[in-house]
Amino acid sequence: MAKEFSEKRYIHRDHVKCISVFFRRPGILSLFSASPPHPCAVSDINWRGLRFYAPCKLRKGTIIKLRFDCPLDVQSSPDGLPTQAWIAWQEWSKSHKAWRTGARFVDMRESQRESVLKMIDSAASHEKRFQYDQEML
Repeated sequence: MAKEFSEKRYIHRDHVKCISVFFRRPGILSLFSASPPHPCAVSDINWRGLRFYAPCKLRKGTIIKLRFDCPLDVQSSPDGLPTQAWIAWQEWSKSHKAWRTGARFVDMRESQRESVLKMIDSAASHEKRFQYDQEML
């Protein structure tokens, strides 16, 4: 008999494919471990955190520094976006051949929360336009 799992999250997560993220571990150890050479695909995001595909294993509780990578028409303010997150969980994804990683933003201010929500809305609009343009071709 299959188990039924109930959703424990109460905050909506947006699945936007046009946002990606660069990350690195802060501190002296970051000098020895370089950031990924390319942005990591974001699976979903909300104002509390994100899920992305990392090329390396990260320990739960590790603090990472973030930099978002968005298309030019996606409204994102680098100064207003969260710059740090802590790793909440990680598991291997066979289909993506990367570590599916859950991270929660650290020390989130109200202005950063608003910037994240604007970025998500703008990314969703971008993806709708892109799909529309693809249908027109």
